Amino acid sequence: MTTARQARTIFRPLDGRQADFAYTGGRELWLTPVHHTVSRVFVDRSYERDVFRIGWAILPTSVSA
Repeated sequence: MTTARQARTIFRPLDGRQADFAYTGGRELWLTPVHHTVSRVFVDRSYERDVFRIGWAILPTSVSA
């Protein structure tokens, strides 16, 4: 099971090196919005202590009607 502390160990160095990364705590690292999308990288938990899964998503910053 991946804890928030373990995720912080992974994401903090990236946040310090790149100005376009924003580590907000927990298990998510956000990237600065580009045009009308925002990207995030996250750590998913698993049942095994030392196993985790990295995922990513591209999300719209506005919704068209």
